[in-house]
Amino acid sequence: MTTTIQKIKKVLFYTRPLSPPWDEGSKNLAFEIIKNSTGKVECIPLTTDDVDHFNNSPQAKISPEKIYTSNSMKFSFIEKIQLLGRLYRFPLKADIVHFLFTPRPLTSILIRFRLFFSKAKTIQTIATISDELLAKKRRLRKILFANTIVVQSENTKNKLGKAGIKNTQLVYPGIDLEKFKYTEKDLELLGYFNLTTDDFIILFNGEYTRLKAIDTVIKSFEIVSQKDEKMKLILACRIKSDEDAKKKKEIQKELEEKELASRVTFIETFANMPALNNISDVNIFPVREMIGKFDIPLVIVEAMACKKPVIVSNIPVLEEFVKNNETGIVVEKQNPEQLAEAILDLKNNPEKMNRIGESARKFCEENFDIKKIAKKYEEIYLSL
Repeated sequence: MTTTIQKIKKVLFYTRPLSPPWDEGSKNLAFEIIKNSTGKVECIPLTTDDVDHFNNSPQAKISPEKIYTSNSMKFSFIEKIQLLGRLYRFPLKADIVHFLFTPRPLTSILIRFRLFFSKAKTIQTIATISDELLAKKRRLRKILFANTIVVQSENTKNKLGKAGIKNTQLVYPGIDLEKFKYTEKDLELLGYFNLTTDDFIILFNGEYTRLKAIDTVIKSFEIVSQKDEKMKLILACRIKSDEDAKKKKEIQKELEEKELASRVTFIETFANMPALNNISDVNIFPVREMIGKFDIPLVIVEAMACKKPVIVSNIPVLEEFVKNNETGIVVEKQNPEQLAEAILDLKNNPEKMNRIGESARKFCEENFDIKKIAKKYEEIYLSL
């Protein structure tokens, strides 16, 4: 009697350099999938000489390839050439190629040309898709070329279905629930930001211009501050453009004129996001639009995992996972009065805050646990 030994499939993760800093959603997801894989496939991450971060994955089978010479904040032209060069290697030495981005038309042509001469199966994880692209069906089919298209929201899955793209699967993005969890407020961190345990802290973890939310945030804070002197606001927003820098200065000037500057903390980057979430009492995301942003903003999911009530605007993709009065609060976009009312209502109803926080954590455990997400991806790899 002979025993057949089944070959373990090799999965090439086609991404930016999988090395620190972890500042880009798609490569962060790839790293978490690899780190939490159970060894049913062999993972091939593309990285720099820095591979120590792959050492703490006892179950995973990981074979890093050092094709990159740097890991710059911007994905440079040289790095793009290095990535394309890896795909054009003969033989490919991979059974599956997992693309974690939406390629541009030229990139798509080059990728599809190479794959025409390969037996490798393909997966594309699409974090978001624009309505403009959805309207151009021929172009859409050229860009979404993989055997399986993984989307991160039911909203996008439905839109692609209406556009004629049927080979889709829904897999939410995952987060580390052992890292993002409820803890007591860090007194040292509160002191660092000149805050106290008596303050009611509102966190906006977003952007100054692209989300078109900051004016609503500031106006609502002005309203709640007039009614409760314990209200404090943290603006955790990175400067990504000249427009962002200009907007920040305008806000600082406005706050000084209204004598609210001492109640607002500005942060551009902060390494310990779980601690920042846990010193806050409520996390707000009153965005007007999500153009260019991932379907599922992980900053909201991370807050939910820390049992913090979140308040979001009534955008369909946000309402998919923030259920009003269940896993969070939904308000009308561009309505600072309603946002202020929701903040004050939570502040004055601790039991409601706790109930929503508990429900939010449970929802994250069921839908956003990176261990479950990594397992779902392994199942997809094995099914190809």
